Amino acid sequence: MALKDLIVRDYYKGKNCKPTGFHTRKGGYVVVEEKLPNYVVPDLTDFKLKPYVSQCPREMKTTTTPEGAT
Repeated sequence: MALKDLIVRDYYKGKNCKPTGFHTRKGGYVVVEEKLPNYVVPDLTDFKLKPYVSQCPREMKTTTTPEGAT
């Protein structure tokens, strides 16, 4: 990206994330509540699976099916 492309006033080359507020004239930052992410998480109290993935998975035998077979 050329320098002249970066001079655009509203462009910020950040890390591809949405801003959660804005910068003030004196160099401060104001966080806007409406811009903060709101995560809706389902209740997982009786869920049987665990959120763990092993770093060393066991070898499993798999069978291959011929192409075109259903």
